[in-house]
Amino acid sequence: MIGIDAGHHNSDSGAVRVSKGIKEVDLNRAVIKFLKQELAQRGIIYIECIGSIHQKANIANANNCSIYVSVHHNAGGGEGTETFHCPNSSEGAKLAKAIHSEVVKVSGLKDRGIKQKKFTVLTKTKMPATLIELGFMDSNDFDEIIKTDFQNRCAGAICRGICNYFGVDKQEVDMESCVYTDNDVDARIGSYLSEKKGIPLIVNSLPAFTSNKVYAIGLNAVTKCKGKFKVVVELSGKDRFETAKKVMGEI
Repeated sequence: MIGIDAGHHNSDSGAVRVSKGIKEVDLNRAVIKFLKQELAQRGIIYIECIGSIHQKANIANANNCSIYVSVHHNAGGGEGTETFHCPNSSEGAKLAKAIHSEVVKVSGLKDRGIKQKKFTVLTKTKMPATLIELGFMDSNDFDEIIKTDFQNRCAGAICRGICNYFGVDKQEVDMESCVYTDNDVDARIGSYLSEKKGIPLIVNSLPAFTSNKVYAIGLNAVTKCKGKFKVVVELSGKDRFETAKKVMGEI
C-alpha cells in the first residue's frame, strides 16, 4: 500500500494566485483525484493521508505504507517541475527519479531537476518518500497547471513512475480489513477510523483487492461492498452527522 498526499489542507492552503483566487491546495487535490483513479485502475492500494503535515506522516507510518508521494505546486519566482527527497535516502532518491522522469515527459514545463530537502513529510515518514512541485503558480506555468488535461497527464505520469519504482504494472493485494468510502468528504472521518485501527483507507474506486472485513462509510459505499466481502460493517446514517456518529462508535 502507498501513501498519497494533496499538499496542504483547509487551514493552510499553500500558495495562492490572488488575482485568480486560486489556492494551491485546490490544484493539489485536482491532481490527487486523477491519481487515485489511475492507481485504482491498476489495482494499487493507496491511502490518502489527510490533515496537518505531522498527521499525514503519522497516518502513513501507522498503515506501514511502502512509499509516500506528496503532490504540490510551487511559488516564489521560477518556472518548471522539481522533485524532492530526503537527504541521505537512497530509496527516496530512487522514488523521486522514477516519478520525476515520467512527469517531465508529459508536463511540457521546464525540468528543474531532483533535489534534496528536509520537508516534514519526507523526514517524519518511515518509508521512501518524495514531494513533487508540478509547476509555479506565479509564473507562465500557471496557464498550464490549471488545465484539467495537464492535471490528468501528470497524475498518469506519477502513477507510471510509482509502477516503475516497484517494477510492476499491476498489484493485487490481500488484506485482513480496511475502511472504504466512495467520496472525499466521508474520507475525512474515515481517516480517523483507519488510523485508530491501523488499517488501510480506500477512497472512491474499489481496486483489485480482497479483504475479509470492510468498514463501509456511507450508503453508496455500503451498497458497493455488499456481496463482495465476507463481513461489511455498515456505517451509514440518514445524514452525514449520523454517519459520523456511527464511525466514531467504532473508534
